[in-house]
Amino acid sequence: MKKHKGSVLDFLPSLLVFFAFFIIVLVVINVMKLVSFRQDVKAVVREYILEMETVGYLTPEREDLLVQRLASMGAESIDLLDTTVAPVRYGYPIDLQLSCTVSAETLDMSVGDLLEFIFEDAVYEIKFNMRSTAKY
Repeated sequence: MKKHKGSVLDFLPSLLVFFAFFIIVLVVINVMKLVSFRQDVKAVVREYILEMETVGYLTPEREDLLVQRLASMGAESIDLLDTTVAPVRYGYPIDLQLSCTVSAETLDMSVGDLLEFIFEDAVYEIKFNMRSTAKY
């Protein structure tokens, strides 16, 4: 049996593909975390707009609970401006407008070296505008 001489160049394409796949997996995992967080916030906002339909506005107690709940999920800089906070009559529109930020790690390859990449904290803004009608 004859032994063939090997070379690093024979394995280089495979190593580059594996490295690229590894980076893509890391990026996808980070993006999915953000998408999952956004869906969780949307579910909470939906729950509160349904409650607002039955009461006619966002009560101060429920507003505090909403802010606490979002903060416990990891949201920061929570703002509820232009949200209906005063009672309205049956059939009038009610709004729940939420703006918050979330910190997440992102892959930064702007260092200039292909093999050197780091994770940096980045801040992403999430906004929801929900409108419904008072039905109490």
